[in-house]
Amino acid sequence: MRNFNEHQESLDALIASTAAYTVAAYTAATHTAATLILQFGDESCAPCHAIRHKLDAWLANHPDVAARYIDIQTHLALCSQMGIMSAPTVIVYMDGKVVAREAGYFSLDDMLARVERYLEMRG
Repeated sequence: MRNFNEHQESLDALIASTAAYTVAAYTAATHTAATLILQFGDESCAPCHAIRHKLDAWLANHPDVAARYIDIQTHLALCSQMGIMSAPTVIVYMDGKVVAREAGYFSLDDMLARVERYLEMRG
């Protein structure tokens, strides 16, 4: 089963080349991965854990989608620069563009259904 850790390894190499968690590193990552999901969360946030587990299960069926979990407490500057104001926040990039962004209370199932439609349209 694929999970966030497996996806993070390949993205970590790209991000590590900048020696920091920066907006520039994530901008480069959005252009490297055809589809990239970023989840911003906090270890003390129960909804963040639930979303992370649900995304892991969804990613198992979508091997071409890259994903990254970013702890908002550890990476405050990055979150501030990216306009992350609450946890959980999930952003989906396709071909370098934001196609979905949700924060706070939202339906991950609805969001992933939209992403699936986008993936089907891409072919």
